Order: sequence, then structure tokens, then C-alpha cells
Amino acid sequence: MRCPWDLQGRRASFDSELVPPITKFGSLETGIPTSNDWPKVIHHEPECVPSWIYYFHKKHMAAELYPLIRAMQGALKRLQWDEYGKCHLPCVLVDIICDKGLFSDDASDFPLREELGVPNKGILYGAELAVLFAFSVVQIEAAAKLPAFQIECCMHVAGRITEFCVTLWTQRQYILTPRSNSPPGRIEGAKTVRSLLMTVIPMLVEVRATMDICTVRSTYAAHVLLLCWIHDNRPSRADYGILSCLEAILSPPDPKMKYETFTLQAVGSVSEQYAFDVATRFSSLLWDEHYPIGHIGSLTFVCGAIMGANTHVFSKVILPPSIGIVSGLVSCCQRYMCTASPTLVRSFVSQFIVDLAEILKANNIGDKKEFPAIMNFVAILSYSLLVSVQGNNRKLYDSNMTLMGIQMQMAGIMVLQNTEAGIKLYRNSARIWHDTLEDLRTVKPKGVTHATLQRDGILLWTRYGSMIGLKEGVDVQTLSGSSIPSDKPWFRIQKRCFYKRCVCAACCPPHHMRVCKGCWRVLYCSEKCQAL
Repeated sequence: MRCPWDLQGRRASFDSELVPPITKFGSLETGIPTSNDWPKVIHHEPECVPSWIYYFHKKHMAAELYPLIRAMQGALKRLQWDEYGKCHLPCVLVDIICDKGLFSDDASDFPLREELGVPNKGILYGAELAVLFAFSVVQIEAAAKLPAFQIECCMHVAGRITEFCVTLWTQRQYILTPRSNSPPGRIEGAKTVRSLLMTVIPMLVEVRATMDICTVRSTYAAHVLLLCWIHDNRPSRADYGILSCLEAILSPPDPKMKYETFTLQAVGSVSEQYAFDVATRFSSLLWDEHYPIGHIGSLTFVCGAIMGANTHVFSKVILPPSIGIVSGLVSCCQRYMCTASPTLVRSFVSQFIVDLAEILKANNIGDKKEFPAIMNFVAILSYSLLVSVQGNNRKLYDSNMTLMGIQMQMAGIMVLQNTEAGIKLYRNSARIWHDTLEDLRTVKPKGVTHATLQRDGILLWTRYGSMIGLKEGVDVQTLSGSSIPSDKPWFRIQKRCFYKRCVCAACCPPHHMRVCKGCWRVLYCSEKCQAL
């Protein structure tokens, strides 16, 4: 069902005879209401408001449009949805935005610029429209959640999300953080628009989901949302909703836009500094020990989807190993395995390994040389390999094989060079390697395909052990003796670890995560903790 307003169908006839709407509250001289009369128009003649907005916009009457918009901003919260349905306000606004663009710096578009004395009025004009549109989308979202929702206005606005986001993306210079010497109006306007878009776009995505319409990469919604999020550097801004929305957009298949194309457009077409900003933002969240466990899945997926594309977009981004992307991802996985339930860990690690494999296959990640030496990565990899074999999951196994190939290549170099890192890798891998090999052999296959996967897993794991000098049944004991079996191991992996609370955790927060050299699982804060 088409929205009754639907300017696309009636624009030609409407514009040819564009006259002010008839109102009981117009002035005697012009027929246009004054600033004091707009609340009366909004209350008694809501069906005329869209026509007034469209009329002022087409006639470039910004001085008259501003009072109406400001009156609407004060009244929208009080109006019920039936009033919005009568006036089709969101439809008019999205049509204006898609038709002319949200902003303009062209003086011919705003002949009253000097009269108003407002610098950079284009960005302020766009910000005012964005505020009004955001208020109306809130009502659209509320209506979309109704059980029997058949509102043409919702369908019209949600259906034009691609036009809306493409328009914003082509004018992204107004969203970017301006230079520090820019006029105040330009800086504040850009900040306002970014904040509003980070509210509006997730709402539109949710409305489309309610209508069983999938929002994919080719809608450009993720392009705009990522740009706003990266440039929104306020510390109080919650990242969780944005990342969840990005995950919802990036995860479905989209034959019109591959991940490589998305990364080239959404990151590569902006600037080299922007690529660095994206990597730095992800790094700061990955290394945040207080980042909520429940949102780590969205964080690692979005990071993998953007930075895992083989595009060389991030090839010039070099972060220190202590805050690298790869090591940060492993750190995130380590924290998740420490605190989540076994069922959630199993599901999370399965997706995490796939995401990490994509990132490490890409040629644009500078810190993957640190990959073999990362604490606990062998433990994570062994867990994932065991899950893939136990669950007969060939896709997960293939991702494990990719990671093992990279691990063996770099580990082989470390061992051949007889470096200190190679010696540590051997010692740290010994216990987990023997335990994993034993567990792989005890899997009872269910069919020929499962038996083949089990055999492949054992061969892959044996080949890795041979690469670093480990043999089955030889040197099973490590520095601190056998691991202590426990029903509640810290890493939720049976028969591999024990957990003893560190005495300095209570007096010296935060309790940093380190690895015991013996069982390679126990967390401690300093070398002295191992003796306690």
C-alpha cells in the first residue's frame, strides 16, 4: 500500500501550482502564520503541516521554516500517532532529504542567509530537519511494534532507507568532524547530525526488521552509521547499540555488495586517517577489560567483517603489538571464555575462529606477526578444533586449518631460529597439545564423514606438534606438573586447569589477566602470585 502523500507520484502537479496551504491562522498581509500562531496550526490543522514544510522548502523560505520546525520540535512529543498518520510528516521529510539532500552550502538555495546572519546555515538547516525527522522516526518505531501494524507511512519511510543513506553518504563531508578553526555553527551542526543519525538509522533498521525486510550492505546504512560512530568521540557514548546494528546489517548475504567492496567504499574512500581511526577505535574496545561480555560477540564480528576484507585499506595502519587488532581479538576471546557459560563459549568461539581466520588471511593487518606468541592462543585454537571435530563442523574446521597454517608457518620460523619465543612456544604448547590430542582420539564418530573429519583433525594437530618438536607420549609433564582436574575450571574446559583467586585481586584492582607457566591457564598479577 502506497503512502497517500507519496510526493514521487504527485510532485509534478504539486510543484506546478505550489501555493501556501489554506489556514485560519495566517496573517492578513501574507496568509502565512506568525511564530506565535504555529502551535495553533500544529494543534488544529496537523494535516496542513507537511504542506507548509514542503512549500517553505521549495520556495527557499528558511526564515519562515525555522519557526515552524522549532514549534514542531516542541509539539511532537505531545502528539499521538494518529496525528502523525494524518499529516504524514516523516514521509515529507524523507522526501525532502532524498530530493535535495540534507545540507547545502549554495547561497542560491538560501537567499535569506545574510538577513538571518547565521554562518554555515546549510549545516544548521540540515540539523534542524534531522532533529524533526528523528522525532518522527521515534513514533514510526513505536507504531511498527504494534501487533497489527499496517501504516503506510512506516512502509514509505522504511522503504526509502537506501535513498536516504546514499544521499547522506554523498554529502558525508558535513558529517565529518570539521577543522578546529571552522565556524561554531559548522562544528555544532555536524555533531548534532551525527548524534541524530546514530539514533535514526538503527530505528529504521529495526522498523524494516519488523516488516521482515532485511537491511544489507548495499543500502549504505552501515556506511553512514560507521562514519558517525567513528567520529563521535564522546566518552559517554554507548557503542553497544551501534555495533549490534552494524552486525545486523553486515551479517546477511548481499550479492550486490561484497565485503571487499563495502570496506573499500566505507573506509577506503574517506581518507588514510579515517582507516587509522577505525582501527584505533576497534583496538580500544578490544583491549577494554571492562567491555561487557554480552556485547563482545558483536564487537568481534563487526571488526572481522570490516578489517577482514582483503583490500589493503588498513595496510598502512601500524599499531603497537600491545594494542594490536589480532592480539586484542584473542584477548577478547580469552575474557569471554573466562566468564561466559560453556554453551555460550562454544557458540562464541565457533564464530570467533571464523572471524579471526578472515582477518589473518587478509594482507592488511600489520600485527599478525605477533600471532604465534600471543598468550593462550594455542589453548583457544585447541578448544575450537575439538569443538569442530566433536560437532562434525567442516566449516569451522576449515577456519581452524587456516589459522593452524599461519601458526605453523610462523612457529616453524621461530623454532628453526632457536629464539626465546620459540622455546616459550614449545613449553607453553606442551600440556595443551597432549591434552587436545588425547581428546581428539576419544571422539566417537557418527558416520563416515565424521570419521574423516576426526582423522583430518588428528593429522592437523599432530603436524603442528611435530613442527615445534612435540611427540605423542613424550614430555607430557611441564614445569609445574600435571594439571589439576576440576569440574569448574576457569576456562570452562574440563581437565585442563584450576583456578585459585589471586590475593592481590582485592587490593589492587583491576585484576590483570596473565598466564601461569605451568598449566598455562591460571591467572595471576605478578610472578610472586605463582608461589602462593
